[in-house]
Amino acid sequence: MWESEDKSLQDSTNIILGENQLQKYGKFLFSYTSKLNQLEDTHFEYHDVRNSPVRIKLIYHDENMNAEDQKENILNLVNTDNVIYNKIIIIFTHLNKEINFIVNELKSKYYNLLLYYGEQDSNESIAPETQIGNILSQIQDLLNLVKYAYKIFNETLKQLNSIYYFQWNNKVVGDNNICLYDVFLSLSELLMSFATLDEIVANQALFNEHWNVYKQAVICQIQTNSLGLDMKKLKILHKMMNDIEKVLLSGNLFNNAMQTKFNELKTNHKLSTSILNYIKLNMIKFENKQLSDLTYHKCLHFVKVCMLYVFHINTYGMNDKKLFIKAWECFKKFTSVTIYCNIVWFPDVFFEQHVTINIANIIDKRNVNAIRSIRDSYILQAHENIFKEVNIYNIYILTWIIKFDQLIKKDISYMRMNEIKQIVNILHDGIILSGKIKRILINITNLYYTLNKPIVKNNVIFICKLAESLKLMEQSFEENFVHICKIFNKIISFQQYQCLSLLGNIKKNINTNKNVELLTSLVLVEKLLKGSCSHDKLLIIKHSFAFMNKILLKEDEFNNLNKCVSQLSLSYNLENIMADNCNLSFLYFHKNLINIYIRNNGCHNLNIRYISNIMNDVCDVNTKEKDVFLNEIHTHIIEPLCTSIETNLRLHSHLHLQVEKLTLDKVENNLNRIFLQNPELFLVLNEYLDIKYKIENYLDKTFYDLTTIALHNYKTYNEMRNIAKYKFELNVIENNLPSKTLDNGIDILFLIRNINSFINNYNYNINNQVFIENKSNNKFLNTITISHIANNIRIYGIGIINTLINYIYQYLCKKLNTLIKYLYNENIKSKLIKEIKFYRENKLKLGQKYPFDRAEKLLKALKSIQEDPDPTDAELGHLNYAERFRVVITQVGNAIGLIRMIRSGSLHYCANSVQFVPPQSPPTCSDAEEDEDPSLSANTRHCLDTFDTVLKKSIHNLHESTDYFKLIINVFKPLLANTSIKHAYIVIPALIYHYVQYIIKIKEKVNKIKTSNFAIGAQEILNFTDDGFILGLSYLIKIFNINALYNSLDFYASIGEKYKIHQDGAAGGAGSGGGKSVVVNNVDSLTQKTSQVYLNEFLLFYYNLNSVHVFFDQY
Repeated sequence: MWESEDKSLQDSTNIILGENQLQKYGKFLFSYTSKLNQLEDTHFEYHDVRNSPVRIKLIYHDENMNAEDQKENILNLVNTDNVIYNKIIIIFTHLNKEINFIVNELKSKYYNLLLYYGEQDSNESIAPETQIGNILSQIQDLLNLVKYAYKIFNETLKQLNSIYYFQWNNKVVGDNNICLYDVFLSLSELLMSFATLDEIVANQALFNEHWNVYKQAVICQIQTNSLGLDMKKLKILHKMMNDIEKVLLSGNLFNNAMQTKFNELKTNHKLSTSILNYIKLNMIKFENKQLSDLTYHKCLHFVKVCMLYVFHINTYGMNDKKLFIKAWECFKKFTSVTIYCNIVWFPDVFFEQHVTINIANIIDKRNVNAIRSIRDSYILQAHENIFKEVNIYNIYILTWIIKFDQLIKKDISYMRMNEIKQIVNILHDGIILSGKIKRILINITNLYYTLNKPIVKNNVIFICKLAESLKLMEQSFEENFVHICKIFNKIISFQQYQCLSLLGNIKKNINTNKNVELLTSLVLVEKLLKGSCSHDKLLIIKHSFAFMNKILLKEDEFNNLNKCVSQLSLSYNLENIMADNCNLSFLYFHKNLINIYIRNNGCHNLNIRYISNIMNDVCDVNTKEKDVFLNEIHTHIIEPLCTSIETNLRLHSHLHLQVEKLTLDKVENNLNRIFLQNPELFLVLNEYLDIKYKIENYLDKTFYDLTTIALHNYKTYNEMRNIAKYKFELNVIENNLPSKTLDNGIDILFLIRNINSFINNYNYNINNQVFIENKSNNKFLNTITISHIANNIRIYGIGIINTLINYIYQYLCKKLNTLIKYLYNENIKSKLIKEIKFYRENKLKLGQKYPFDRAEKLLKALKSIQEDPDPTDAELGHLNYAERFRVVITQVGNAIGLIRMIRSGSLHYCANSVQFVPPQSPPTCSDAEEDEDPSLSANTRHCLDTFDTVLKKSIHNLHESTDYFKLIINVFKPLLANTSIKHAYIVIPALIYHYVQYIIKIKEKVNKIKTSNFAIGAQEILNFTDDGFILGLSYLIKIFNINALYNSLDFYASIGEKYKIHQDGAAGGAGSGGGKSVVVNNVDSLTQKTSQVYLNEFLLFYYNLNSVHVFFDQY
């Protein structure tokens, strides 16, 4: 009684304690979950796995062991009481692992080594001997691996032969009921690897050619030893090369594998029957399926079965003609299969080359040739159906992505078993769907490539669209990979649970006394399905199925269990299978398809994210293709997109100018807004491609360049910049060009580097100190003022002044040399000396005034001088000498005017720099005491000293600037003082008269434009001022030291008398007779007006020249 009460009390206590622990655990879970949510909220969620900081890799502890630990692990996993059973399972598991290792090594290291030989070496100057020498060690490793593969292959055959010769105590096992199908599959994989290597070597003509060159070089060294090498090592190398040729380069890897060295295998009928049953079973499956039902890996499985069938025929002979006929019928469905990259396998050709029987005795010639015609018709059928297939698979992929995203992102804490099953199914559907698309892409492209058939441009676009869809699928898988990792253990556990449930039902329905091996297999499989899943466990489970006798098991039960384990293996290798299905590196041999696709789609219908993923797969093979693809993207995507956006912005900004309403729908439909609205960076071989940035950069450059050409259009480009901001979210920076001020303008450095063009194209105004452009194609004329010079000094620094003066000095040297050459011309000099002689002889008679008529006569004489063109004077050779003098003097004056402007600009700059500095007073003792204030730090005192130094220099530059006029006079005056050019003064009156005629002419053109619609040419000189001649003439008078001689002419008095007589005569004629005709009166009035114009211009010239003399008289 008491015991029952104590027991009930203890039970109630346990219940209370359990509830208390559950509450504590619930609180812990709630706290842990809330902290995880906080951590997740503080971190950015990466939607693109390429941008993810960590890439999760699913590696179980069993796979992270070294080789010795893995051997011990297999021994520990297979530890049943049946010793013979343990040995069989361990041996075949180990052999299977070795075969998998060999196959993976060949795929990962050596297939690409031979297949892409010569592709990465773009430099054709590399010698063939060097290229072969660089990979010779790897070829030797390949030879050793192939020899080891032969050893494993023969060892596997020996073990199979032994197990089928073994005398079993249990008759049920011994009656040919052991089914080592997975061992047969591994043998077929090894055979396919041998055949793949044979095909790669046969297709690599460049490698074979370079190999022969290298071998001849080795033989030559053995015979001559011109390089002094070790002969023993050379002979070893030659022997190794012969071995490589015999084994690898002979193309007989597959045939050599079938040359078994023991006869017991050929007499083992049980093994032959078991292999044949395996082949029959698979042929029946393939016979009932169409090519459209198979994935890429299923097609490879068909190739493996055919390889094993060839081995069986060559080893045991033709035992079943019906099976051969059935296999040949399958060949009509699967006429070609790509076994690796661009290596296409034709089953009929392969059988004709490798089977030792006469196929014609079994298959008639018509059926043999039918496969070739079916292969050709397959291309035509693919050409017709590709559009339909692409649309169908696009729908499948989009449907799969929607379902996948919906299921995989569910909360795993509340996930039910049915939901996990749905996730498993959707993952397997994804594997099947991606495998089918891979099969379509790789078969169609390689079949066209192998048969040299042309591909229609539309088909190229459809193929690339299908590849894009496959990459879209891969992208979805990668984006949700973190969610897959979270639920992966639940998926594996769920499938293990399914397998264990089926296994439990099987154990209930069998009699354990009839077959111990069957019970042992069931127990071992049950044990391995519990706990974590690994590659070794899956191999052991599959090999354990060999002892599950179908006589004692129901066929449905066994098939369900086998299917469940296969799905478990599929889920376990999910990442690797999806990566292989979505790998499009085989398109390296069809990279022109990608280029054609880009060119024909441009920026309209192209999704660059997925096409860039395709490029990444191709560039993984050869990184040099990156530049080619980037150039294609820039030329056919970025540039058209930039142009379309610019056109759209331009049309949008000019909508108000259209009389009829302009719609931009057509233009905007051509814009791929994905590039603009998605700021994602596209990764092409580890190089990020920012489309949006490139568009912004293009618009920046275009707006800047066009604004510099036409500054008056700055408002239009500002408006386009704002439209780009609000319409396309493009951040186009301001160009900060001087569009609305006159303080900035043309860069003075640019002008000074092109000083000759500047002097010719600009006219100087002496009163306003401004240079005005004399001709332009634009709607405005450029000007250069003191402010421009000051701003340029502020930008480039005050040191630019010396550079400018140096350029001007060099220019003046050239122009003075030209002017002196003109003065020394015999035709000119003789006329001037004659004119001087006349003036000296008639000075008193003329009243010491040089006559205007003589100046006019001299001007005509200068214009009439005829000489052959001087090739050294190409700039002025086409002008007469009067015009040449005027132009050269004007150029000298413009140069002097530029010096004056530089000096004024420097003073203006210095004045602006100290405009906020108060008037300086002499330093006092208190100031000195303040400077030595001990409270100030050393850095502060240093800063104050630096400030004082800068301030003193600025004030000094303002008050004591360099007198450049003095420098430019003193440098030439001594050189020209002793030259015999004193006769130059006599030509000045004629040149003054010529200048006045020129200036009146250009002013009349200006007046005509104002008063009438007078048209002028774009390049015709048109201006209202040209004071460069005046300044240049004054400067030349100073440096030629002819001021006294020039003043002695008193030419301006002659001018006054000349035009006074003209005016008096015209006025007298107009007022004297009313009997004169109206025409005569008009002529007199016009003569009087013209005389007054000329007199005014002469007076203006006289005043300006006298004012300019002020610049030079002080020196």
